[in-house]
Amino acid sequence: MRNHVTKWEKEYGEKGIYMWDFSTIKQILANPVYIGTIASQKADYRFKVGWIGDKKPEEWIQVENVHEPLVDMDTYNLV
Repeated sequence: MRNHVTKWEKEYGEKGIYMWDFSTIKQILANPVYIGTIASQKADYRFKVGWIGDKKPEEWIQVENVHEPLVDMDTYNLV
């Protein structure tokens, strides 16, 4: 269960749950799964401390060519 209310929920009430902002769309489009790559270890997490923050994409563990790419590399880099 979430314990926070977004700005969209404050403004639009129940309909605000389904609002997306630019950060959500950016996360979706930056996902390397679109180019056939699976990435893990994206967040920095410590036992008994919890989530510390997101890692830089260079620090992710990535396995390339796991499946057929959905978009070509030029389009992905453009986005």
